[in-house]
Amino acid sequence: MRVLQKHVAKQILTPFAIAFTVITFLTVVGELLHELADRFLNRGLALSDMALLILYVLPSLIIYTLPIALLFATLIAFIQLSQDCEIIAMKAAGIPMRTVFAPAIVIGVAATILLLAFHAAISPWSRRELRVFIIETILEKPVLALSEQRWTRETKNMRIFVGHIDDERMLLKDINILMKDEDEPHRTIVAESGRIYIGEDRRRIFLDLDDGSLHEYDRNRPDRYSVTTFQRLTIPVNINTIDRYVKRYNRLDRIRDKEMSLGQIAREALDHDTRADERRDLLKLFGERTALAFMPLTFVLIGAPLGIIPHKARRFYGLAICAGMLLVYYSLLIADETLAKRDFLNPVIAMWVPNLFLGIAGVAFMIRAGRH
Repeated sequence: MRVLQKHVAKQILTPFAIAFTVITFLTVVGELLHELADRFLNRGLALSDMALLILYVLPSLIIYTLPIALLFATLIAFIQLSQDCEIIAMKAAGIPMRTVFAPAIVIGVAATILLLAFHAAISPWSRRELRVFIIETILEKPVLALSEQRWTRETKNMRIFVGHIDDERMLLKDINILMKDEDEPHRTIVAESGRIYIGEDRRRIFLDLDDGSLHEYDRNRPDRYSVTTFQRLTIPVNINTIDRYVKRYNRLDRIRDKEMSLGQIAREALDHDTRADERRDLLKLFGERTALAFMPLTFVLIGAPLGIIPHKARRFYGLAICAGMLLVYYSLLIADETLAKRDFLNPVIAMWVPNLFLGIAGVAFMIRAGRH
């Protein structure tokens, strides 16, 4: 019997390892490298820092890629067992289907325990560390937030254009600054090069300009136009992109809901000083995390019996069922989340409805498979 269960477990774990690796890799490439590599990796950030960035992102991706990979692997494994007539042979030998399903359930339980740890502490910690890492990196090297050949958004009547960025020396070149104040003359500053940095108080942004000129023009007195040249000039600047990171840095002592562990969420939700709307959101988050942690077990319960249902187009059957289960699960999750926001359902129970629906359906299919 142990040989049989090891065989079934191997049939699941092999495609699971492949699917999990491929899905996670593609997600990292699509979500992380596409969005951040150009700004960070190609702009002076060390490979060790990039590896750290990926490490912080992975936990938040794994909590979604692991259940999907396990659902796909379970379907593929039982489709293959059925297609090779191994299921029929097991039934003919008098082996109960619960024995065949047992390895899949054990794997689902193990994956659920792992995801519980991720949802309880690892993923919130990684989200927090990722936010701190990005903010501190931008404040240390604010040039990373700028783009070449593009004007910044107007912030406090100021816009800045940078022609070229020397990533190795963190040097800005071909700088144009427009300053438009209603009560003062319009100013345009042109400089060959400059460096941007954050003040020691972590509240103000400064720009050191080299070899440039200051042009002033008063619309009320068009006959007056002045030009002042300089070799070095330091001015405070306003750049919306960097300002956001400065404000986020000054709010780093505040922990966001998604950065809280399950224990912290429970304590905040049970605190009598917590407002009703905040308590509802915290309970919804608690229910969502615990429900998503049980996704692997739910998907195993529904995927294993569906994998042995006879079907002619077996090549596409697994993919179709996998896509259908994901669609049903997340559709129910979104619908129940809406009901929870409108106080039609308890927030915790609402987040568990998809698991209960698919889990009960899976158990029913397993019982049915054992009788036929």
